[in-house]
Amino acid sequence: MISKADLLASLERECDIRVHLHGKIPPGGLDFRFTEGQRDTRELLQYLSFCGVGFTAAMVTGDWTIYTEGAEKSGELLPESFPAAMEEQKARIVAAGVAGSTLLVGVLAVLFAVGRMSRVQPDDPGAHGAGLGLIAAALAFGLLTNALLRR
Repeated sequence: MISKADLLASLERECDIRVHLHGKIPPGGLDFRFTEGQRDTRELLQYLSFCGVGFTAAMVTGDWTIYTEGAEKSGELLPESFPAAMEEQKARIVAAGVAGSTLLVGVLAVLFAVGRMSRVQPDDPGAHGAGLGLIAAALAFGLLTNALLRR
């Protein structure tokens, strides 16, 4: 059975994976975007630098200025600062888990699960119907996580 410590370790690992992938961005890759209207790599790094904790803290407290301030601050993030920003986010995840914030850790788990499961390639057969399945799976994962953390 998965424990709260296992879950926190998994969330920390997701942060580490994102930092590792940041190191794999090729020269000139920061301006890449799949299609117009989507974030380019630089904008994605800026978003990832705050979204997990920013969104979750806003949901838990009901104060969306936390998210807005994080979004504004992230616009100033230089790509080379991304690893430090992820380390800060990881520290906040651990602090929430140690403090016993079940809701915070549960919502973070759902966010990371959705990010993990949404890595479906657009040309995959069945990718069209994957969205609802991913959402349902993430919600189920979140409910399970919340139940486990209450133990």
